[in-house]
Amino acid sequence: MFLLVAFSSVQPKAQTTKDKWRLAHVVKNMKMDKPSAEKLTPLFFAYLKELHEAKDIYDIIKKKYKKEIDNHQLTDAQAHELLHAHWRSEAQEVRVKLKYTTEFRQVLSEPEIFFLFRLANDKAPSRLKSEE
Repeated sequence: MFLLVAFSSVQPKAQTTKDKWRLAHVVKNMKMDKPSAEKLTPLFFAYLKELHEAKDIYDIIKKKYKKEIDNHQLTDAQAHELLHAHWRSEAQEVRVKLKYTTEFRQVLSEPEIFFLFRLANDKAPSRLKSEE
């Protein structure tokens, strides 16, 4: 029982279809062997989770004011809130990427980390966007 609890705490939380696609995309395009991919998986999903949280800082505010943005009717206070949320979000994204550059060194070389970030930013196929 203890092993199951300890193991499950290390396992990544439920991932989105796009997150799973991103991992498969990275593993395939980096031609990773199975042991390396297995070591990378929990780190990569933890990275994506923190990255999503960083992006949510802005996305939540943007959704809140969607109607005003679409109609070009933002108040000064709304625009101020959006701008500052955007900057906080971008700053947090940089912190996450710097943190995981160090974390990924447990599994990957520096050039591989560069390519991982590059591949992780690739657009998921449009068929996946409707599944989210």
